[in-house]
Amino acid sequence: MFEGAPEIVIEGVTDLGEKFRPSDWAERLSGMLSVFSESGHLEYSPYLKPIFAGGNHCVAVDRALEALNPAAFAFLLQFAKDNRLKIRPGRRIRRPDEHAAERQS
Repeated sequence: MFEGAPEIVIEGVTDLGEKFRPSDWAERLSGMLSVFSESGHLEYSPYLKPIFAGGNHCVAVDRALEALNPAAFAFLLQFAKDNRLKIRPGRRIRRPDEHAAERQS
C-alpha cells in the first residue's frame, strides 16, 4: 500500500464524503500510543499523530510503525476500513516538529 510513502494519512472523511464523528476522533486514536514525557506531559508518539489537513481532522501514521508494532499498524488500518475512512499517502519529507526533535536530541 502506497509504496515509497514513509507516511500514510487516515482522513476524517468517509468514502461517501461525510465527516467522521466525533470531532476529536483523531486525538483519541492517536492517544493509543501516547506516553508521558519526563516532564509529566502526555505526548503523542512520533509514529502516530493527529493532524489537520485539507480542512479535515486526520491521523498521520509513520510507516515505520508497521515494523515496530505490526499489531498497532494493523489495528489502525482495520479502524479505517471498519469506519470507511479514506487513506492516502502522507508527506514524503519530515514535518517541522520532527526536525526540531532531532536537533534537540
